[in-house]
Amino acid sequence: MSETDSFIDEVSEEVRRDQLFGVFKKYAWIALTLVVIIVGAAAFNEWRKSQVLAQTQAAGDQILSALEIQDPSERIDALAGLSFEDAGKQALVKLQEASMLAEEGRIDEAVAVFEAVASLDEAGLVYTDLAKLKLVLIAPEVDGAEAMIEELASLDRPFRLLALEQRALASVRSGDTDAALTDLQAILTDTQTTQDLRERTQQLTVVLGGEVPPMPSLLPENGDG
Repeated sequence: MSETDSFIDEVSEEVRRDQLFGVFKKYAWIALTLVVIIVGAAAFNEWRKSQVLAQTQAAGDQILSALEIQDPSERIDALAGLSFEDAGKQALVKLQEASMLAEEGRIDEAVAVFEAVASLDEAGLVYTDLAKLKLVLIAPEVDGAEAMIEELASLDRPFRLLALEQRALASVRSGDTDAALTDLQAILTDTQTTQDLRERTQQLTVVLGGEVPPMPSLLPENGDG
């Protein structure tokens, strides 16, 4: 009886192996296709990364080559001649071009370039806000300057503290000392204020007759941590 059971078990095992082999033959192409897709996708991803890196390096080399030109006019022309499909790279080179135009006293041209970058929404908030801030710095009387400063001074904007500084200076020019001191206090009590900005703000606060608050602590009030 045991030999019969053993024989039945062996036959059953063979049948199961045959069934498994049949299933494998029937669906093996699916597994192989998945493997090919996975390997191909990984290879394409690595190729794409290398392409992006190469393009970034090439763009950086072009910008550096333009910046190394000694003659200011030729340097500006070289930057103006650069063109990139990536909006961020294009915004970066245009910001460089506009800054150099401003340094050369070509304010109207610089304003035009900064305005172009400021409207380049696809470049990202950092680039467009930086263009607006630089625009207001070189041409504080430009149309829409006040509205731009208000926009830049909003919470969670990348250059909020610098915009607050510019708004305070505008308040000083208009004779509104209280408004200026309010913005200066906001800068001084912000933990993200840089040392240079803090020093400028403290000096202006003292000149306006305001009080300089103690530097904000990054530690909890109970001193833990």
